[in-house]
Amino acid sequence: MVCGRGLALVVVLPSATHLTLNPEAACSHMRLKDGPMADDAVSLGQIIQSCFPHFITKEFPMQLMTEEIRRILPPLGSQDGKGGDAIACVKYFTPDSSWTWYATEFDGEDTLFGLVDGHEKELGYWSLSELQSVRGLMGLAVERDLYWRPKPLREIAPELFEPVREGKT
Repeated sequence: MVCGRGLALVVVLPSATHLTLNPEAACSHMRLKDGPMADDAVSLGQIIQSCFPHFITKEFPMQLMTEEIRRILPPLGSQDGKGGDAIACVKYFTPDSSWTWYATEFDGEDTLFGLVDGHEKELGYWSLSELQSVRGLMGLAVERDLYWRPKPLREIAPELFEPVREGKT
């Protein structure tokens, strides 16, 4: 890619992945001066994040709570009594371990409620700020499933919502 006064920017990613940046978008985020880049120039990570908001780096982890998610997540307590019919609106996961959080409710600030699938599956509360600080075994941050479609908890963990049969425990 060529920016401004002939400065070439080459991006090499693992696994022979090809990344094409829009030169105008990337250049609009950089302040170039004659000679080497000035101290006020932004990092490559910031350029990539601004051009590709779903590109995740250790410098710029994914935004877990967007305005859209704030609008669709019901308030805490609003799905009480629904059991398996409560709707999981958002799915969070650790890409390098086996933990997954399915949010059904949000207090609008920091507390979420839903299904946690880690060592075992259970319903409970967790903190958004705590989720943002979690790192998996390889140091990767928690991500939001961008392709998740809301579904009832019964479809995610049917074993938690099966009726208890007489004589079985």
